[in-house]
Formats: sequence, structure tokens, C-alpha cells
Amino acid sequence: MPHGGLSEEFTMIRSTGNVLVLLVFAAVGTIYSGSAAAQYYSSTGDRAQSWEVWGEARVIFGKDVSFEHGSSLSTSDDAGFGLGFGYNIDNHWLASFEFQYNEIEYKANIASGNVPPKATANITGTAQISRIGGSVSYNILPGPLTPYVLATLGWSWVDSNIPNGPPQTGCWWDPWYGYLCSTWQSTASSNAFTYGLGAGVRWDVGRSFFVRFGYEYDWINFSNASSTPGFSLLRLQFGARY
Repeated sequence: MPHGGLSEEFTMIRSTGNVLVLLVFAAVGTIYSGSAAAQYYSSTGDRAQSWEVWGEARVIFGKDVSFEHGSSLSTSDDAGFGLGFGYNIDNHWLASFEFQYNEIEYKANIASGNVPPKATANITGTAQISRIGGSVSYNILPGPLTPYVLATLGWSWVDSNIPNGPPQTGCWWDPWYGYLCSTWQSTASSNAFTYGLGAGVRWDVGRSFFVRFGYEYDWINFSNASSTPGFSLLRLQFGARY
């Protein structure tokens, strides 16, 4: 996490910008190649009743989040990854299951709980966010190049990496390496219900491969947030269909 300074903030913005430029160029390239795919698609079949798997590059944009009792959080833009599989019910409807992972850098203002209150604490860190869930997509056109809309539903686990207890050491007998000892420290974490909406473009590259590029807005229902925060993100997926 940047600890302050104009040069470090500029480096973070430039790095995020590079990622976004690459994603946009990849998406534009798939769209302009769609006419050739359309001709091939007509001779190789359609999406109906087929399975597909994919890998995903994703960028989540920064957000300011307010919590109860005066605490607040500011996250940075972050690139992560995802994996998924799904079933094309017909040429329009796709039901899928997904996993996503991000490590998001943040700055937090922690309000005092003492009476009378002490000064607000300022901290920086990196949160690990994992999400599993399902989605339903509707491909507007039956052909290989089509816009789509989707709705997602899932569960997120967030580890703040803020220690909430003293370090602990444990030892055990490993069947391969023998007697081992390790020290670890518990950190503050939470989990929350998530849901979202999105839209984008899909291109089926013949019978076996496809690319999707889209925008999504996800809400994470943190129990102690003053409201349900929403996060904007871009997704670029490369997959195989069978």
C-alpha cells in the first residue's frame, strides 16, 4: 500500500491505467474480428446445450466506504483473477459458477471506542477478498458476436490482515518432514452476501473458444457498514466450450 507521497500515488495510477488500456484494446480487437467469426460460426454449430470453462482477468475500482461509529475505508484500484464454468441452456441463456480473488490495498481511519474517545487511528494495509457464487447471463443475439447482460449472486470472504490477537506457535509431526513448528497470528476477517449486475460483449471464436469483456457493479452487504457499498469492475474472460 502506498504510504503517501505524490510519486507513489502517480505510480499506482499509471500502473492501473496500463492494465485498463490492455483490457480495452483486447476487447476492441475481438469486436473488429467478429465478421470472420460469424461466417465460421454458421458452419460449426451454436452454443445451445454446451459446457464452457474460462479464466478471467479483472480490475476493481477504488471506493470510499463509511462504517458505523465514524470509521471509514478508502480502497485503491486493483487487478485480480477468476475462474468459472457454466452451461449454455440454449443460444441465449448461460448458467455459471465462479470463483474470484483480489488483494486490495486500503487506507483506513479507525474511530476510537473509548469514553471519552481518543484520537482516530490511521492505518494502511492489503485486504484479501475471495468470492464464490453463481451468475445467469442472457446473450441478446443467437450468433457468435453478441452483447449480453448478467446478474450475479454469491458470498465473499474478506481478510483485513489486521492482527486481532497475539502470535501463536504450534508444533506437530508431519508424515513427510517429521517434527515441525510454525508461528502464526490471527487477523480480523468477515464474510458478506454479494450480488451484482453487468453487461458486456461476447465473441464465440468458432466451435471451441470464446472471449467475453464486460462491466459489472457488485454490492457487498457488510453488516457494520453505514450503507451497502457497491464496487465497479471490468472483466476480461478467455474460455473454451465443449
